[in-house]
Amino acid sequence: MPEQTSTGPSRFQAEIVVDTHVHTLGYLPGFASSLFRLAIRRTVPPPFSLGQLSSAGVDAVIANAVGDRVATAWWGRSPWLAIQEQLSRIQAEAEAARAIVATSAAEVWRAFASGRVSVILGLEGGDGIGLNLARLDELSGHGVRLLAPVHLRDNKIGTTRLPWQRYMGMPAISRRLPGLSEFGHSVIERMNSLGIMIDVSHADKTTVLDIVRHTRQPVIASHAGARRIDGFERFLADDEIAAITGTGGLIGLWSYHYKGHGPIDIDALMRHARHIADLAGASHLCIGTDINGVPGTLVGFRRESDLRLIAAHLGLAGFSQTDVQGILGGNFMRVFEEVAP
Repeated sequence: MPEQTSTGPSRFQAEIVVDTHVHTLGYLPGFASSLFRLAIRRTVPPPFSLGQLSSAGVDAVIANAVGDRVATAWWGRSPWLAIQEQLSRIQAEAEAARAIVATSAAEVWRAFASGRVSVILGLEGGDGIGLNLARLDELSGHGVRLLAPVHLRDNKIGTTRLPWQRYMGMPAISRRLPGLSEFGHSVIERMNSLGIMIDVSHADKTTVLDIVRHTRQPVIASHAGARRIDGFERFLADDEIAAITGTGGLIGLWSYHYKGHGPIDIDALMRHARHIADLAGASHLCIGTDINGVPGTLVGFRRESDLRLIAAHLGLAGFSQTDVQGILGGNFMRVFEEVAP
């Protein structure tokens, strides 16, 4: 593990800090992003940009394009073309912020050792793949190193845990039988071969367990929580947590709170952390804020720089310094090294 060579007032721990799930504002066209933020203006956190990472003390993020029709329809083009546009915008923003667009764990470590910020490309929702397996190779060539096969809609790969309609308080439309499709099996195998990390955050229970049975690599739920602590449908039951961490994978602590769902404050988030750690071990925790992608956050978390508050509360919740260093980045890097060394 390389040592950090740059220190300064922005840093709140010496070891690497990784946010495993963020968005840039460019996942929607400008007018659509403005409308979205206007609709949730009372609760939405301030806009986040990749240029803020260094001052926040964050060394690496996975910045996600969004691939399902809920987002891509705003682009007025096919989901596949909309995904390509979003990925290009993330790369351009990273370059403007003088961040390294990293495609391997080794590149992240080199950037960290030189005091540079890293951006890893992700895709939330594999809808644009359709039934064309070769598009996974194209995504890999574009630099994508994490893919959530399912987002807010069922697709050709699998089924979603919480359809977008229910996020909005509307009845969900009829759905197909839950679980990973036959094509989905091929997607998981190809992702393993290409070194693309699998993110099961939005997949329903049947799809999660199907993915765990078929993968040869660790999988993560980059932004999630424990259903035993909070009955929110997006959170994971204990057997799902055990299955994901049984692959060597991770569960990301998620700072989401909106309309009564999700932890209300950092102390509530710590209850999720303690439950997951007691069940699977602290080495299977990470942090995924979903910044720019959520309509609201818990009390005490509004910006990337507030990761330092989570770090402080982890210590107060009984986690050792080694545990905290792992949760804030080391655990993710261990898994990333295995999937995409």
